[in-house]
Amino acid sequence: MKRRYDSKDKLIEPNLFRFATSELSQDAFICWLFEHINLKEPSLEKEIAEELLHTIFKKFQFYSPEYISENLMQSKLQAIETQWSDIDVLLEFECENIPEQKLMVLIEDKTDSGESRKNQVEYYYHKVGEHYEDALIVPVILKTGYVPQEERKKLDERSIVLINTEDMYNIFQSKHIHLKENPVIYYWWQNFLERYYKPIQRAEDFPLDSSTTLEGIQTFINDNEEDYSEQRIFERLIQYLFAKLNKQFSTKLFTIQGKGHIDLHYEVTTDEWKDEEKNIQVTIVFVWDKNSFKLAARIVPYQYKPYKKLKDKDREDYEKVKKTLKNTIRKKEFENWSITNYKWQFAKMKDIEYCRFNTLGDSVVTEIERLAELVDEEILS
Repeated sequence: MKRRYDSKDKLIEPNLFRFATSELSQDAFICWLFEHINLKEPSLEKEIAEELLHTIFKKFQFYSPEYISENLMQSKLQAIETQWSDIDVLLEFECENIPEQKLMVLIEDKTDSGESRKNQVEYYYHKVGEHYEDALIVPVILKTGYVPQEERKKLDERSIVLINTEDMYNIFQSKHIHLKENPVIYYWWQNFLERYYKPIQRAEDFPLDSSTTLEGIQTFINDNEEDYSEQRIFERLIQYLFAKLNKQFSTKLFTIQGKGHIDLHYEVTTDEWKDEEKNIQVTIVFVWDKNSFKLAARIVPYQYKPYKKLKDKDREDYEKVKKTLKNTIRKKEFENWSITNYKWQFAKMKDIEYCRFNTLGDSVVTEIERLAELVDEEILS
């Protein structure tokens, strides 16, 4: 239940956006801001919308230097669409300063979630291109929640403009003296600070040093009433604990896993741990399920299917390899690992929650490398 009182039992100031938390609500706010762009009279709403648009065009110019942001700012807004072909926000401009003349700004708006499908923005980009032939299309992801470094890098490689928490903070903070003049803007800003910006800043400042333990982090988060961006804390943990991981491994950060029960996953694997013929893949995952941490060794179908839907041969191969790995761990006395019977999992590193960081990083990397030798023997044999 949402607290209506602060730690001093004072009623928290009512705020519509504390309840209007969906991305659709944020879509509406963004569209409402952009509606002020063509108004002749100066206003706070118009200034913010123009600054947001200018930020988009400046970032787009980085990917397409032939399009000068100042020229694009001479565009005249013709239409604002929401949920056009499932696109959150689509802005249509006429611009005499570009050869295409028609300019489309495609905004995929996110709060905490990531893209709902692979290359979601590119999919929408082609949809717009099919309908608006010869238009200049500017693809944007606007995300008020934390964007992990790995995700930022991938968006950059895809030449997609990212408007992130820092951008939104800078745009609104520059007008902070005047924000109370408009209740809609002011209350959006207050909710943005409390729900997104401040938790990220707290996570940035969260102390991680040689005496820190994972149990200590979990206890602090559970006992503290203030919100922390758990995604940013998890990313910092990965950078701290896996800094010495051998480059032979490939890694991937899965920031959101599951429905309802949200986990953060960091996966370690190699190409050699995939057996297409047996349809299996071995991975090691560092997991924070918001209640506890674990480092687990998993074996999953290479072409993923639920266990019940596996073909008989795939199920037999899976069970055989899993049994072999578990027996080998027992025989070779992997004293720092315990055998598990969870679905897709065959072992878990013991007591990582209680180990101080001055030794945990080296211990985790050492144990991953030990387990890797065993997996190489079993998978490649």
